[in-house]
Amino acid sequence: RVLFRSEGARDASEKARSGVAAAGVPEVDGGAKIAAGMTDSLTKVRDAYGKARDTVHELPTAEPSAFYEGVSSAMVTLQKEYAASALDTTNLHSTELQSAFAEAPECH
Repeated sequence: RVLFRSEGARDASEKARSGVAAAGVPEVDGGAKIAAGMTDSLTKVRDAYGKARDTVHELPTAEPSAFYEGVSSAMVTLQKEYAASALDTTNLHSTELQSAFAEAPECH
């Protein structure tokens, strides 16, 4: 078995997600929607890393070229899922929200 180092990225994503969820809803216009969007985005990132980890762990290692192709495919999928998880921040121009982000240790 090969140890795939996405575990740290998955755990960091979960830590960020749980921190954002624990921070609650920011007291700004649309705060509930913003909090839900951020939590959802971080959940997708966490899950993408977890899926990549699981995929690589399940690959047989007897044939190097097949293993390499499997890892390569898992990384392409990870990149696509990571990109798809991006939060649309085009409408996040709130002074109050920026201040809340600056004050919350989970956002650093």
